[in-house]
Amino acid sequence: MIDALVADLYGLDGDQLGWILRDCDHPTGRLADARHRRGLDPKGFWRVDRTRPPGERHTVLTLAALGELRRAGAAAFVGEDGGDGWRPPGRTGEGPGDARRIDPARGWADCAEHARRRARIRALAELSAPR
Repeated sequence: MIDALVADLYGLDGDQLGWILRDCDHPTGRLADARHRRGLDPKGFWRVDRTRPPGERHTVLTLAALGELRRAGAAAFVGEDGGDGWRPPGRTGEGPGDARRIDPARGWADCAEHARRRARIRALAELSAPR
């Protein structure tokens, strides 16, 4: 979701992001073939998750997410107003490994707890707090 939101903020459309992430949807077997890989950009994003099926790769999911962001709008995409937000295709969020809705309140609570622990560690170690 974050990558799609960033792409949208930079004004990239699906075609532009598709060009950046080109060759990411090749079947796993083709990406395992060294002869086929020689024809691809050696620094390309096709290397990300290349051992996973195309529908599970971060890059392919980013393209799908941008399409849904453009279709549904930002508020629905991120799950404002009690919505569930975007989930990768075929994911329900009900089992291990499934995408889950991020609870912003819980995220901030985790950040506050992390900051509290770091401050305690600094105090115990007699370190100065960051400026």
